[in-house]
Amino acid sequence: MRERLLRGGALLLAIGVLAGCSPAAPEGDTPVAPPATGEPSTPDPESSETATEPVELTCESMISAGLVSGYTAQGWTAVSNPLYIGSTLIPDGMSCTWGNHAGEGNDIAQVFGYGTLTPELAAQAQADLAAQGWTTEEDPAGVVVTEPREGALIKDADGYGMSYLFGDGWVRLADTRESLILVVWPR
Repeated sequence: MRERLLRGGALLLAIGVLAGCSPAAPEGDTPVAPPATGEPSTPDPESSETATEPVELTCESMISAGLVSGYTAQGWTAVSNPLYIGSTLIPDGMSCTWGNHAGEGNDIAQVFGYGTLTPELAAQAQADLAAQGWTTEEDPAGVVVTEPREGALIKDADGYGMSYLFGDGWVRLADTRESLILVVWPR
């Protein structure tokens, strides 16, 4: 039941539907990107480049603005922590747990993470996970490493639990493999 609530809640939030406003979306729906806000930037006529301010990695910037809005509308906040993969600390990383941290019975939450890492650190982290029984699969986006299915508390529609996606110089974390698409960092 808990798994079903988590998956249903994640899908509702992912498509920008606030809790209690409408019935749950059918499984298989994909998140809808939030509409663009503000005016498009106009390049400075005196400069050949458009100046952009770098975006800092935070729990709010790691996921879409629409997802953040859905979480905050429900009273959810994020708690950030260092990003660990097994026993390996990812120095340039962060993990975030979104939930109703002030409420009672807070057993529904979402976990996301992102970090940059060297190929050596990625290999070490993947080896740590493999030694703990995690499975490795090739994916068009990179290498996915997932916790053992029999030990997963939360599973997506395909039975995958906590997962890491390793790309070229980066890693993403989500509480299910399906939820890895919700990590939109870097921007």
